[in-house]
Amino acid sequence: METSRITITYKSQDAAKLLVGLLGLDILFSAAHIFIFVGPGVPWTIVRELLDLDNEIALATWFATVQLFAVGAILLLTAWTNNGKNHSLPTILALGGLLFVFLSADEGGSIHERITLFMEERGLDSLLFPGNHGGWISVYAGLGLIFFLLAGLYLRRPLRRMWQQFTRESLIVLGGFGAIALGAVGFEIISYLFLRSGSTTGLYHLEVAIEEFLEMAGASIILYATLEIAAALCSEESAEPSRPRS
Repeated sequence: METSRITITYKSQDAAKLLVGLLGLDILFSAAHIFIFVGPGVPWTIVRELLDLDNEIALATWFATVQLFAVGAILLLTAWTNNGKNHSLPTILALGGLLFVFLSADEGGSIHERITLFMEERGLDSLLFPGNHGGWISVYAGLGLIFFLLAGLYLRRPLRRMWQQFTRESLIVLGGFGAIALGAVGFEIISYLFLRSGSTTGLYHLEVAIEEFLEMAGASIILYATLEIAAALCSEESAEPSRPRS
């Protein structure tokens, strides 16, 4: 019994256009936050709540959750269906997919905030920043260290092959991760240490806009690279991944 197969075809130019559109939305969300909370503002409470980047129930949170889940879903589907002879790559793709599905759940379900609350309730003040913030950073840093150690021990060959076959895309992914880390950790720590006293409201909201822009833009960049990898591995011709697709 033959099974029908659904294929979706797109060009590199299409992925690039998508990236431009996503970055445009990232800028729009950040600019709206600055306009509302640093600039003239708007009189409607519902608009302020929907466009508040510091609000976990807002349009930007939904957008970020969808972006992260899209990356995870594409990586998992690519690991499952790729047509090439790269038998070591599905492991890396699947692990990456699971990571981004978790990041999506974390964004939508406020998992890291709940970790901080749990640590505060258990009196783990030494792991918290001033004001009982940021407990999740030490937990995620520890998990990240364990992951990298295990990857160095067991995934060196697949990672080397991924780098060799997708050098350009790997660099783009690293750039996206760098933007996410700078926003989610770097600027977050700055806000914990200097901007949460209530005396620098304008600077705090400016920091929030920059922080969230970096996180959203990093996810947009990684989504673009993920689409390029998927196009290479899941094409009918099993095309070379770094060859221009036009």
